[in-house]
Amino acid sequence: MKKLIITLSAMLLFICLSSSAEVTSFVENFNGPLPPYWQSTASYSLSVKDGKLNMKVTKTSPWATFVVSLPETLNLSANPFVSIRTRVELPVRILLYLVDVNNKSFPIHAKALYSENYYSNILFDFSGASGSIDLTQITKLYMGVNGDALTWTGKVWIDELKMGDVATKKATVGAVKNQTYYHGSKANELLITDVNNSNSILFENAESLVENVSIASVGSGIYKLTFDAKANVSGTVNAKVISEATAGYVNDTVLFDLTVEQNLPPTAVFNTSIETKTGVPLHFSITDITNGNINAIQKINFTLTKISGSSVNLISAVYDTIEARINVSADPISTGPTVYKLVLKDDGGGNDSLVSNIIINAYTKYNIAPEFSVPSSLEILLSQGNNEIPILDLSDGNNVVLQESLTFEVVSNNTTVVNNVVIKYIDGNPMKPAILFTPVAAGKAKLQITVSDSGEGYDNGPKQTVKTIDIIVKEDPITGYTIDLANFDAEVAAKKWTIEFEGTGQTVTADNFGGQPCIKIVGTNKGQWNGLWYRTPELDLSKNPYISYEVYSVDNPIQTHVYFWDNKGERNTPGAESERKTVPANVWTTVFMDFRGPSKLVNSSGIPINIQAIDTLLFNYNPQFTYPFTNWTGTIYIRNIKIGSDVPNVPALVPTVTVQSPGNSVFFKETGAQKVSLTGISCGTNCESVPTATIKSNSNPSLLSNVNLSAIHNDTIDLNFTVGTAIGNTTLTVEVAAEGSITTSVSFTIYVVNNASSSTTFSIDTTTKKQVIAGFGADQPSINFIQQFKSTGATVVRFFADGDAIEPLNDNSSATTLDRSKFLNDGLKIDYIKELKMNGINDIIITVLSPPAWMKQNLSTSYATSAAQTWANTNNKVDPIYFDEYIEFMIAIVQLIKERTGVEIMAIAPQNEPAFSQPYGSAILDPVNYAKICGMLGKRLTAMGYKTKVINPEQVFSQNFYPVTEYISAVRADADANKYTSVIGMHYPDNTVSTFRSQYAAASASPYPKEYWGVEMKAEGNDWSKVLTQMQTMVTALNNGVGLWAIYGWNGPPLLTNSINAVGSEIAMMYGSFTTRHFYAIKNIYNHFRPSSCIVGSTMTPVNNNINMVTNLNEKDSIISVVWVNAGASNVVAELTMTYARAKFYRTSEYEFYKEINPVSGNKILLPAKSVTTLSYSYATSSTTPNAISNVISDNNDMYSLYPNPATNQINVVSKNACKFSLSIVDMMGRTILVKNGLDSKTPISISDLNQGIYNVIIKSDKVYVKKLVVQ
Repeated sequence: MKKLIITLSAMLLFICLSSSAEVTSFVENFNGPLPPYWQSTASYSLSVKDGKLNMKVTKTSPWATFVVSLPETLNLSANPFVSIRTRVELPVRILLYLVDVNNKSFPIHAKALYSENYYSNILFDFSGASGSIDLTQITKLYMGVNGDALTWTGKVWIDELKMGDVATKKATVGAVKNQTYYHGSKANELLITDVNNSNSILFENAESLVENVSIASVGSGIYKLTFDAKANVSGTVNAKVISEATAGYVNDTVLFDLTVEQNLPPTAVFNTSIETKTGVPLHFSITDITNGNINAIQKINFTLTKISGSSVNLISAVYDTIEARINVSADPISTGPTVYKLVLKDDGGGNDSLVSNIIINAYTKYNIAPEFSVPSSLEILLSQGNNEIPILDLSDGNNVVLQESLTFEVVSNNTTVVNNVVIKYIDGNPMKPAILFTPVAAGKAKLQITVSDSGEGYDNGPKQTVKTIDIIVKEDPITGYTIDLANFDAEVAAKKWTIEFEGTGQTVTADNFGGQPCIKIVGTNKGQWNGLWYRTPELDLSKNPYISYEVYSVDNPIQTHVYFWDNKGERNTPGAESERKTVPANVWTTVFMDFRGPSKLVNSSGIPINIQAIDTLLFNYNPQFTYPFTNWTGTIYIRNIKIGSDVPNVPALVPTVTVQSPGNSVFFKETGAQKVSLTGISCGTNCESVPTATIKSNSNPSLLSNVNLSAIHNDTIDLNFTVGTAIGNTTLTVEVAAEGSITTSVSFTIYVVNNASSSTTFSIDTTTKKQVIAGFGADQPSINFIQQFKSTGATVVRFFADGDAIEPLNDNSSATTLDRSKFLNDGLKIDYIKELKMNGINDIIITVLSPPAWMKQNLSTSYATSAAQTWANTNNKVDPIYFDEYIEFMIAIVQLIKERTGVEIMAIAPQNEPAFSQPYGSAILDPVNYAKICGMLGKRLTAMGYKTKVINPEQVFSQNFYPVTEYISAVRADADANKYTSVIGMHYPDNTVSTFRSQYAAASASPYPKEYWGVEMKAEGNDWSKVLTQMQTMVTALNNGVGLWAIYGWNGPPLLTNSINAVGSEIAMMYGSFTTRHFYAIKNIYNHFRPSSCIVGSTMTPVNNNINMVTNLNEKDSIISVVWVNAGASNVVAELTMTYARAKFYRTSEYEFYKEINPVSGNKILLPAKSVTTLSYSYATSSTTPNAISNVISDNNDMYSLYPNPATNQINVVSKNACKFSLSIVDMMGRTILVKNGLDSKTPISISDLNQGIYNVIIKSDKVYVKKLVVQ
């Protein structure tokens, strides 16, 4: 019996041990379909193909991950390792969390580097996690990428994942991208990085192509391979880098393709056959010249030699090495062919030459091909039937008026879509050809139009021009749509619905709550902007731009809005967010989003979306959409979603009359007839009635006389009045009404002031010359509104360089040999720069927002949050091992923009705001390393012949952590940095004079004085108080060394109402096409302080703290400009010790927008409260120098007098001497209206042809005298 008991006990023990046997390993090799415990999210789309896990990542928030719920609980305490075999589209850090049974987690990052076609190993060692999680009970993995970065987009492939006992404990080596070298090249260098658990590496399988290999450790886990490529060999091998593991680990091997290539001939783009006309100079170019070997630095020589013919003589052929082109000029002197032999020869030997003949045929009677215009594309409806496209701007190419007979041919490449294509003549006129065609089915077709001449009478025969038109035929539009929520699950399966952060942030399911089909949305800590997408059929909502739906929010209110997305991927951001509605709790509420108002159907840049092709909706819902961002947990239901013409009970729109207030105005007494203008008058939107205006009130009728309103002209009404001897102020109210519209009233005050001056006197000193102006501008103004930008006087455009958008992968292993094919035009903004150049803007500043992620320690251009970090305590920085590559990256920006656009960059800054990590492109660059980078960059730019200036440090003006002056000190301490740094740049200054002076003093000190620039300045939009503060700061900056001012925030999303009092969702200079108060205020400086002019001395006696003054001397154009900012609450009348004879005045105030005005009486100038005034004086026609301006005697003298004054038909000039004099009458625009010579006091002067207004009368005898004349 005892034996039996013992046996049973042993059996029970065995059973217990068996049932609780621990699982200590896990393997996932993806040989079948995606296991259900691998869960996709909105940020990580997971699938399996060819035995690999494919991760498509579109991460938009820090620390976003997906979940792997392990099939069994793992005990990893003995072997806390996870190994992954992976390949990545872009270098990235894989983020892996172990999660225990208590939901506690422990994260580790490991780098995965790029290889075109080979997988590499990553090992996660969780030995240090034992105190944070229970390694004996691991239930889940969280996996992601770049946890401490805001965004990452790319693909990751995983071949296998192993955990615990089966994890592959390799001494891992970072992947290596394929490499190409030029035969015979010496001392090639290749960095091998991220070597772990190893003290050495081997390099194998490349012996046939390379020699003299050496391996050196250059840092922790970093090795440098140095080798020579063998001469006169070529081929590709699978090279191996092998780690030699330390104890407890096994060797790892990474593969890459190593190619050695022999010399290839140069390449170029050019025409081999050219036709030209005799007697007309010929210019052509040989462009895009390369040496043929992107991995070799070679010198190219060229010859262009005549080998036959004598009709064309070569004038010049100049090789522009910076733009990689040869510009050729030739003289066609007679008829006939001439053959030139082009030879482009590099210095690589062997296959070293491109040889080609260029045949130039010169003709006395030279036929030019016909010219015409047709649209490049056209969208039509199938129901439209026959369509007609006129052929416009028709010319035979040789004559202004068509003289040759032309033939026309047109064909369709797809007659199943567009057929019956013929040429017709409108009204039977052969000068008016048109293309007639019939759409027969929806689809696409291309029409090819050929216009040919006969060539009769010309030496070079017939010519033809061919153009194409892309025709898109569409079915008749759908104008309304109702979403079928009863079919929700099927539409989800059909991918009509897309649920952001499904399963992790929210779940959306079909429901019947309230007795109707609806969707139920349950948020679980859902992000503020995570929403719900729906793909509609293409809708034409041009006549019905609205949507309605019902919302039921459980227990708490919710806010909601909807974006319309068009077929080009543009959405109506301003309109959608303006129509956001708040839904109360626990009641079905119908929300109606009405986009019929102005600016409700444009994108955030003010460009109209294609409302005729809406194909996607984005629903957003959250308790709030303002900062600080909040997540949402709760439940809502949505039903009855109707769009466009399906929306019932749409209310009619009642327009509101529009009128822009003229704002307050100030006039000197006794200035006679004046006016203020009320602009922007209309009956409102979608109306045609004619507005009328009425003066409703005048608080002080005795102040002004003859007060009346003009008729409306060009949306403007003038309030006319006469200013007499009374002083004071009056407030007027004008009401504007229109039939069927809501009436609008505006009130404004007119001040009349005495012309007696205050004790303030202004004087200027043009002998005291200060800094030269480099220019004024802003960050990346929209090309759509570039003319408004230029109208301010701006000449400088700044934009950010985003490293990943330019060089997403290292071009090659050499920091001195550029592989141009690896640099992206979009990131370099090549097309944008070409547009700027076409618009006359060539001064471009580039600021690196972040270097490419592959050269940074965190492998990311962005950071999770805003943080001020030291160089030592961050990984958001360029790894010093890549400093040379960092320099090459910036050299490439300058070089490739020059080659591809012809524009040489004005200046470049290696890093934006280098003390801040940000949730957008950013990197830390401390003063010492910033100086080092600037020295390296400037030295190379100079050696290459570029004049591009290097900017250091683009730091915030008042920053105390890594302040501007510390960066300047570091520059001074580094010999190369001091020599090659041209500019000290700062951001966002306040009006602290002492800080400006200390920074400028440090910047301008010798040796190697630097310019001092404000590279990123604040936009204040329509907030006039803040605009005045910015203008004060700008004047202070200009008086204290600043030579450039560039505003950040030029373009903002459009306003819903284009009102000068409106404040946009972002502060900007322009809202769409609408210009703000700040836009006009900067004109007072931008338009007058031109590049290459300089700041000169100016004084104010006594000092008035409410007034800022700055003076500019433009010696090239002989102009002096003075700007005053009166930020005080009182009008100021002051004296200026100069004449106003050739002066123009411009003022910007709360309701005056860079308006030309006359603020003077004698030598007194009126500076209204809270205004900016500019005086622009031309001394070009004066016999005096700028410094002798005060020799001109102003209106306060009595040598000459005018009577009558005011006058109507004629004036007389009374003189105290008998001398003859000459007289000129000049208007306030500086235009000379009347000139009389040889006058005396007996000669009356007719002024009957002068319009009413104020004029300067300039009298010249022994001196120059100026009198003010009022013409009534």
